Amino acid sequence: MLRRAAALLLLALSPAACARDLREAAVAATPAVTVTPRAPAGPVPVLAIQASEEMAAALRRGSFFRWMVPELKDVKVEMGPRAEGDAQVLVGRVPASPEIVARVRGLPVDLGGDALVLDGTSYRAEGQAAALRLPDAPKTTWVVVGRPVEDVASLADEVLFRLAASLSSETRGRGRRRMPVDADYLVRETPYMGRQGKWARGSDGAWTVDRKADRDELADWDRTFAALTPIRGERVTLLVPPAGRQGPELIRLAAELDRAAAKMTERMSGKGVSTVETPRGVPRGASLGRRHRFHISDAPRARQHKRDLPLRLGDAPRGTPGGVSTVGPSGTATFQIGPQGTPITIVVEPDHVSQGRHTGEIGEAVPGRRADLHLVWDSRDLGAYRYALARALIARAHLAGKPPVWIERGAALWLSGDWYGRPWREWLPLLVAARALPAAEDLLAGDDAPDSSAPLWTPTAAAIVDRLPGTTLAEKLSRTPGQEQVAAILDTLSPIQNPKSNIQNPPALPFLAGISLAMRNGLEEGYHAPVIAKQLDAFAALGANAVSVMPFAFQPGPDRPEISYLNRGPGSETDIGLIHATRLAREKGFHVLYKPHLWIPRGGWPGDVEMKSEEDWARWWKSYRRYVLHHAFLARWAGADLFSVGCELSKTVKREAEWRDLIAAVRLLYPGVVTYSGNWYGDLEGVRFWDTLDVIGIDSYFPLAATPQATRADLDRGAREIAQRFAAASRRTGKRVLLTEVGFAAHKAAWVAPHTEGGEYSEEDQALAYQTLFAALDRQPWLAGTFAWKAFSFPGGEGGGGADFRFQGRKAEKAIQDYYKGIIGPP
Repeated sequence: MLRRAAALLLLALSPAACARDLREAAVAATPAVTVTPRAPAGPVPVLAIQASEEMAAALRRGSFFRWMVPELKDVKVEMGPRAEGDAQVLVGRVPASPEIVARVRGLPVDLGGDALVLDGTSYRAEGQAAALRLPDAPKTTWVVVGRPVEDVASLADEVLFRLAASLSSETRGRGRRRMPVDADYLVRETPYMGRQGKWARGSDGAWTVDRKADRDELADWDRTFAALTPIRGERVTLLVPPAGRQGPELIRLAAELDRAAAKMTERMSGKGVSTVETPRGVPRGASLGRRHRFHISDAPRARQHKRDLPLRLGDAPRGTPGGVSTVGPSGTATFQIGPQGTPITIVVEPDHVSQGRHTGEIGEAVPGRRADLHLVWDSRDLGAYRYALARALIARAHLAGKPPVWIERGAALWLSGDWYGRPWREWLPLLVAARALPAAEDLLAGDDAPDSSAPLWTPTAAAIVDRLPGTTLAEKLSRTPGQEQVAAILDTLSPIQNPKSNIQNPPALPFLAGISLAMRNGLEEGYHAPVIAKQLDAFAALGANAVSVMPFAFQPGPDRPEISYLNRGPGSETDIGLIHATRLAREKGFHVLYKPHLWIPRGGWPGDVEMKSEEDWARWWKSYRRYVLHHAFLARWAGADLFSVGCELSKTVKREAEWRDLIAAVRLLYPGVVTYSGNWYGDLEGVRFWDTLDVIGIDSYFPLAATPQATRADLDRGAREIAQRFAAASRRTGKRVLLTEVGFAAHKAAWVAPHTEGGEYSEEDQALAYQTLFAALDRQPWLAGTFAWKAFSFPGGEGGGGADFRFQGRKAEKAIQDYYKGIIGPP
């Protein structure tokens, strides 16, 4: 159910990820700076924030003011240059103001210069910030400083969430953040690595860092990086864990990427030569001075450095796994093996959590600070690794100017060749037939739009590059193509001859004993994280054989036509995270329902989506259609069994022509079972396009009875009436019914309004509601399955333990297990 799903999602978002993904999308909806409780029982604690006007504006855009402040009922939040309260947070930039410098006097920090200094270590990189507790202050006081403004505000959010939770009895336990409760200082060194610890009194009575409590993740990573074993090629060096752990598959991977780099290098210049930037005599990742021209060559002089095998294990100097450049008389350097050259360096990460921590993003292969690329090995993603390698080569190349972002991505695909398991050219007719191509202005835009789709757009961009004049990439990108030129090329792309021929009969599925698997937003807890395996094992123990995974897009209001994908930051539902969760579930024997959602803030929900004009409807459908086709493409690649084209968009279903067109396009890209997840209130009978779908999907929150005092007989009667409605819909349409969500919150009389949560806690009533409905559903022939709402990707789900929809660890879990293991057992 989207209304309360969004509410829980908001509480789960980490401030850093939320700020990155939604900062621009939700700026317009900013709550008041001061929030007073409705009916305080006593003195109201005040959380005071001292900040400049510029910093205050950034804080108002942050997740604390957007999501937590409106919930506070017994805490007052005040912000201003002189705000005072029971707990205080001073927020500023470095060099810090004289007032902040004076407040931290006595601590082992220096905030008065152009860098933030803690215990002798200088932090001056963009995005680095620190939160410091003042141990001698008469009341809880924190100082948050750094640069730039948005990054300081993001770290301040973490402190504010913690302090608000400590002051408020209602939100206690809901302020779960990355910052430890007992930390005295936290330095955000990178987006997902930091240093933290506690203060201690030195022998002279001065404050110092407690060495035993000090934890520095960036320093730990640097030590780990230095210990990696290189598998060297002429153009690519793979960095893997120490010898004995890399395995033959990584040696083969290194060889394949080395060969791919050679071919792509030749296509870049035509002679195996490309001019690229490289450091001279400095390790990879160190600061560069002037630029040098770098020669990648297949000439005999380079070949004489080859070993007897294409790749060998070896020991590079610590901290210089890629070696250094050898500069000749002409000012060029030969791209050679080991320490004599500077190949592309690629770190093999153990999982996406490590990848995200070390790079700030996740994907099949992404750029990093100490290496060109960081990948997580999966044999199915070899094409993605080649594509990332091509982007790394282009990033080093001296091209004529900087091409637009999508032309650069198209150029990388033109070099690498494969796209999601097939040559990129083979996707074009399908994309044309589905009308999924970007416009010329999209491909030439300077920025990556919030509703752009890499799966759909990159093959099109490659086709543009392919048809530009020239035979090498250097020739093709010697000048940026114009909009008329790109539009003319798009007009020449042809669809498949018979689109219907691509539609296959989807496979028959067993009864789906499903769990709605919601993502808990966070680097260590999301769909991409290893911990999700534990949840899947727990679902299997319940007798479940299916899960749903749910990407989200953000729509700022029900009548706003713009949509932003929430797949950009590692703490949200990324494409690779959804692929990873789907693959892992399939490997563990689960069927997967891939179910895109829309998130409407401020208590809105998708059932309210309705535009005010035909112009806005056209804009909305264009963006929503792209969003759905984006995920249909990914669902196909990941191997999902079912795909939902929408969720509870009740006021849009009257636009039947648009839905039929979208469903036809989805079927061009996705071969599995297709459904729509209708809202329980009206969509079952109101949708007129069920005939285009394989099953009727309903998010089932039908009341079992109208009164909290209902008897078991009343509940049984209500459950039978609901089952009869499902049976009638199945007879009317000739389709089976799939409950794409079914749930009850753990509150008193959960059967009265199953779509709501909150109120008096009751595991018993939640379990009783489940038992009653499941008994009526039984294993009717018209029922395709049920997906219990909900469990999270991280064991334990959301914090707080309130009357929400979780069932794990509650009596409802037994009700679900009894149904899945007993009632739907062998027929």
